[in-house]
Amino acid sequence: MSTQSRTHGRTSCWVLGGVGCLGLLIVGIIGIWLLANQVGKTFGGLMEPFMVLQQEVAPHMKKIADAIQGYQKDIGKYPPTLNALVPKYLPSQAVQVITLKDGTQLQWVYPPPKPTDAEDTIILEHKPPLKGGFAGSQVDVTLQVQKNFKMFIQQVITSPDGKRQFQRTQLD
Repeated sequence: MSTQSRTHGRTSCWVLGGVGCLGLLIVGIIGIWLLANQVGKTFGGLMEPFMVLQQEVAPHMKKIADAIQGYQKDIGKYPPTLNALVPKYLPSQAVQVITLKDGTQLQWVYPPPKPTDAEDTIILEHKPPLKGGFAGSQVDVTLQVQKNFKMFIQQVITSPDGKRQFQRTQLD
């Protein structure tokens, strides 16, 4: 008795199963890609201001805060203006308006602190806030430095119905 294959003229179930699995795999990959693309669009508006802060604004602000701190240690008081830091502590362009990659212009706001001000008094921030959005809400993000030289991100989230929520997060 001979053992011959019965698939003569027909496709084996292994081939059909393999093609079916490959088709499901392709459909799954396309589905994951579409989902990731949608999630990126949804959360991208929220994450973009934070990425800009980290990459473009924070390095400038850190240099200015370090210069203010150096002035304060050397002179014994805070500088009356940011221009007082030039040229010994900072080059003149460091205290000027900066233009971000998207064309937004930021200026530095420095209200000199009084000796009696609390340590959490904000002494340096930028204007205007960076803007983002998420699920119909507007998110305004500002980087701030306190008198104790701790740096914070402040978020003001305005919901579609106009309610505002404030959040502050300390950076390391």
